[in-house]
Amino acid sequence: LGGDLTFNTFTVTATGKPHVALLFGDADGGAPAGGWLHVRANTITIESGGLIEADGAGYAGVDGADGQAPVGSGGGKGTAPGFPGGGGGFFGNGANGSQEPTAGTCVDSGAGAAGGPAFFDMVAKTAMLGAAGGAANVTPATATAGGSGGGVIILEAAVLQIDGAVTAK
Repeated sequence: LGGDLTFNTFTVTATGKPHVALLFGDADGGAPAGGWLHVRANTITIESGGLIEADGAGYAGVDGADGQAPVGSGGGKGTAPGFPGGGGGFFGNGANGSQEPTAGTCVDSGAGAAGGPAFFDMVAKTAMLGAAGGAANVTPATATAGGSGGGVIILEAAVLQIDGAVTAK
């Protein structure tokens, strides 16, 4: 599910769980597609138990690299062997990666696994896809991608009733 959709009535039933299509790049190097949903309707209802979900539909984590993001705000790849990646930024800075050298003790990896900087514009308040986290620095690098950022969901209606959930983590 994704893009601009227009209805008279849009209802997500108690067992309905539509997912926003993941962001992907055009094979010919064109603009990316997916990652967002904009529903316009006179009435939008999400029944109790229903869910519209865009979790992980934003910028993707990449094996062995910094997370994808607008304006360099993705989490950084761990800079030394064994370092985790940092979190992607958005409204605030992404968290630095942390390690647990002894059980119950977390250590901030700081610049070695830097979180991405914040990039949300509080003046324009434009809906934007979430930045991905950076990859861990482990061998092999083919299984280290950071988590993908959240997608965008915009619901426009004269009557909007949400008894279920809308998520974009």
